[in-house]
Amino acid sequence: MIAPACPQNDSAPRHHSRLSGAVLVGGASRRMGRPKAQLLHQGRSFLEQILVTLRPFVERLVVVGGASAQVALRGVSPETRANVGWLPDVVDQAGPLAGVVAALQHDHECDWLCIACDMPSIEPGALRWLIDQYRRVDADVVAARMEETTAPEPFPAIYARTALTSLRNVLLSQPRGLRRAMRELNCFAQLPPVIFTNSWSNINTPHDYSALHKAMQCHTGERDECQAHRKYSNSVPDSSDNPVNRRTKQRSARH
Repeated sequence: MIAPACPQNDSAPRHHSRLSGAVLVGGASRRMGRPKAQLLHQGRSFLEQILVTLRPFVERLVVVGGASAQVALRGVSPETRANVGWLPDVVDQAGPLAGVVAALQHDHECDWLCIACDMPSIEPGALRWLIDQYRRVDADVVAARMEETTAPEPFPAIYARTALTSLRNVLLSQPRGLRRAMRELNCFAQLPPVIFTNSWSNINTPHDYSALHKAMQCHTGERDECQAHRKYSNSVPDSSDNPVNRRTKQRSARH
């Protein structure tokens, strides 16, 4: 079922916008050889792992993509899938840019925290850090950048509703691409705390997948000594107060 849309209202200040979450499921997964969203990590599919991690931070959740996104969403547990909507890409075979535009176009009152389905290592502390940057600045896109490059990472990142026109224009032009679009926007990108850099890692190949559980940013004991990890990981929102979870509990209570 396609998620219900909200009416357009551009008058509210951006810093007070609601924040929604979109998981982009697309691409042919040619390098992996099988749908990445359905790969398992810590007993869950990549998609479910990301939805569970993202849920406490946003007011609503949607999965964006074509038929593969619908199949992956049906494979998620009923509890996690509750109140998660589905949106089709606005243009077929147009890459992640089409997914971001689909989310922004769907709800003009929200800013969107967008993440790709092949990023199961995303940590709550990394999302809290990203949202903290978003609350402090006025930008079209709030993202992270890695130390080896100055280019902002497209996912996970927060796309403000002010970015829609520019993103849509790039989508309708050639060459089109999300990284090109980000260069044309007011994009704020900072280095994340080193402890969270794995949260910006994609799993693209069988080698990446086999190395997933071996790749550790730091050992558990070292994390206890890490100030950034304590600061952001201890400030995860209470999921019971999240609108998505409140609707799930109310639905369960009626059955």
